[in-house]
Amino acid sequence: MIIETLTPAATLAALGEGGYTLSLQTKKVTYEYKGNVVYQTYADTLKVRGDEPPPDEVYSGMHEHAVYLKAAVAVSDPPVAWIAETVRRYITGEQTEINRGGKKVHVSVTLDSLASNIVAFLELDRVRHLTAVRSAIRDELSRKDLARKISRRAPRTITVREDDKPPKCKKEPYQVRQRRLKDEEDAGLEYERLVAERLQRWEESRRK
Repeated sequence: MIIETLTPAATLAALGEGGYTLSLQTKKVTYEYKGNVVYQTYADTLKVRGDEPPPDEVYSGMHEHAVYLKAAVAVSDPPVAWIAETVRRYITGEQTEINRGGKKVHVSVTLDSLASNIVAFLELDRVRHLTAVRSAIRDELSRKDLARKISRRAPRTITVREDDKPPKCKKEPYQVRQRRLKDEEDAGLEYERLVAERLQRWEESRRK
């Protein structure tokens, strides 16, 4: 059976029309800086919830256009505050004061700068995926109802300095670190099992 793959925008529209809700989960990535443990939040999995599995063509589009869907959800329903504020400033055209080479300058959020931030948040390769991310952002934020909703958000203070260094924080206790790593390993194995089961069901359905 040949399954027709929908376009990225059509896949997102079909999910909305089918009553599915999309949400972008996040994860904490840990790295060390000068003896301190620093946490950075990145995007994780895209959760799609509905009363029943999506039709085959929508399911196929979800896998084919996963980057587009993640980027669209990242700007329409931001999982972290700094993205929500960056999107608001892009919509309103509000300028931000930053330090550049020791001088204070005012800049606006452009589509390219917003797309680059989303690419980094999604941990994607910029060369391969910037075009898809930019397209998702442009399509999603061209919706007048969403743009009005975003523009009504209360401004939030975020500090943006190009010469920022990672913040200092207390070192993670050994026992806490070991327990967290064990939990992450268990979660990873569980995720791999679920993916394997889903692929098996997919193959079985295609053979029917």
